[in-house]
Amino acid sequence: MQKVTAQSATALLDSANSCFDEKNYAEAIFLYEIIYEKESDNSFVAFRLAESYRFVRDYVNAQYYYEEVLEESFLEFPQAQLWYAMCLKFSENYDAARVAFEKIAFDTANAFDSLIVRRAHREIDACIFADSLKQHPLPIIIENAGAHINTQYSDFAAIPFDSTSIIFTSSRREQDDAPREIRIFAELFYSQKNDSGWRNAKKISELNTSGFMNGNGAFSPDRKIFFFTRCTQIAINTLECKLYVSEFISEKWSEPLLLNSDINLPGYISTQPAVAKGKRGELILYFVSNRPGGKGGNDIWFVNIFSDGKISRAENCGSVINTVENEASPFYHQRNQTLYFSSEGHRGCGGYDIFQSDGSLAQWSEVKNAGYPLNSGVDDIFFNAQTFLNDGFLTSNRAGGITEDNQTETCCDDIYEYHWLIPQKIKPIIIITGRVKDVFSEENLSDAAITLRDIANSEWIEKEFTQKNTHSIFAVPSERTYKIFVLKEEYIPYAKKIDTHGLNDNDTIYFEIALEKLPVHVGQILHTIHFEFGRTDIPAKLKPSLDSTAQFLVQQPQIIVEIGAHTDSKGSELFNAGLSKTRAMNIINYFIRLGINRKQLVFRAYSESMPIAPNENPDGSDNPEGRKLNRRTEVRVLEVIMIEE
Repeated sequence: MQKVTAQSATALLDSANSCFDEKNYAEAIFLYEIIYEKESDNSFVAFRLAESYRFVRDYVNAQYYYEEVLEESFLEFPQAQLWYAMCLKFSENYDAARVAFEKIAFDTANAFDSLIVRRAHREIDACIFADSLKQHPLPIIIENAGAHINTQYSDFAAIPFDSTSIIFTSSRREQDDAPREIRIFAELFYSQKNDSGWRNAKKISELNTSGFMNGNGAFSPDRKIFFFTRCTQIAINTLECKLYVSEFISEKWSEPLLLNSDINLPGYISTQPAVAKGKRGELILYFVSNRPGGKGGNDIWFVNIFSDGKISRAENCGSVINTVENEASPFYHQRNQTLYFSSEGHRGCGGYDIFQSDGSLAQWSEVKNAGYPLNSGVDDIFFNAQTFLNDGFLTSNRAGGITEDNQTETCCDDIYEYHWLIPQKIKPIIIITGRVKDVFSEENLSDAAITLRDIANSEWIEKEFTQKNTHSIFAVPSERTYKIFVLKEEYIPYAKKIDTHGLNDNDTIYFEIALEKLPVHVGQILHTIHFEFGRTDIPAKLKPSLDSTAQFLVQQPQIIVEIGAHTDSKGSELFNAGLSKTRAMNIINYFIRLGINRKQLVFRAYSESMPIAPNENPDGSDNPEGRKLNRRTEVRVLEVIMIEE
């Protein structure tokens, strides 16, 4: 009889392990609990129970079993200490979590590998930070969207459809007898709000396809194009996700189309879209992917989608946004040019926190935590804000969601509404647009580099290259003074100040910059004066040509020249140094009398150091012709400075 029992126990453990390996954690918990009830000293089973409960986001039970493991087999399962501490953090018990992380960070027995130790140090800082955020909550109201939106299943990713309605994703089922093998399921729903609240949600049948997880949508800024995700289940709790697009025209949804392989890279997930508008009207599609070339885990990527349908190569948003952990659910606030997203890797309050950063594409400001209680100890994702930032939605599995009696309070995602008690600041946006042309032909110039700079903080805002048939466009905050710098090869550089103080939102400033071709190039010798032996006075016969050079420099104040004086080798080095200096200064003083700005003139006394001809013949005899060539003073173009308006 005992032999049969042993075999049964082994089979039960094998079944539990299979479920765990297949990520069927609910079934694994059921089986491990049966085993642990009889083998309460089995640390392996206790650890698997802790892990399974953590994966289903039951942090109370996970914490209990991690603690059981630590009491029995700390050295066998050292990572239990990390996740025990994390469960305390998920429960917002930040002081206890910090102490638990310190046991790892300051361990002297070398029980933990270096990655766990480094993470523990980061988490100690995060616990202190999170506790500070909790002690200073934001002036904001956050409420569950209610039973017409949320169910005992996961409901998430709400986005405004118009001013009174939303589209969201839900894993709810209409029939309890759904096939057991279908473990992941979601569809897109629509709900409208009236004076009494949200109405019962309805499926969007045109966008939902049987056998797929349909959801995680985002509209283009004009609200005509809808991007969303369809996922297929390739294993239990493992999805293959791709992005689709549909247009909403004449109150109807078009047939969804699969986006191309630049976005949906075969073998990797592409999901959770967010859409922004580029400077030239193109769409910028941000999305989440685990494709190669990222910073680790799931990263946020972007492509440009142009009006002709062409799509650029996918690029990573960079290490300011992405971390070695997972990033999720981007949302781009067009007005403030701010990316909101969730991350496990930045310093936060718990699991996924909501963060924000100003910028676009791969250029971002420092990431900031959105604060408490927008963020909680658990997962806070799918942040979305209305145009004026005062209201919006987020998704969270925080306590207080809609659950059934047999569910843990943090098991499932619900949609929450938030409302700021203090109106949020919206950046007034000014449009700066214009063209760069040739001053004589008046034709638009292409490939001129235009850079916009904020004068107050010397911050470079944006850079682009002109195109012949389009205007350059910059959308920037008002109440600032900017400077536009224009550079083009073979043209004189140009700079222009633009003041946006006192302008209204969406006002447009138009510029037209005419560039002149460079009349000279750097290094060019404009004039050479040959002095008589031992003399420093300017020969009278050379003054007319010097006058022409001076007139040119008066007309071209952006040209800086060097007056470089040279001598032959006759006389001492000291004598020749003084001689060359006097000759250079005589030319400079002559030019100044003719009206040239002193700032355009730089003198150099080269003395006898740079001959261009031999001072002596090969036999050692004097070479008068060579010495005459060396007694020269050259007016050479040193620099062409920018014209400033």
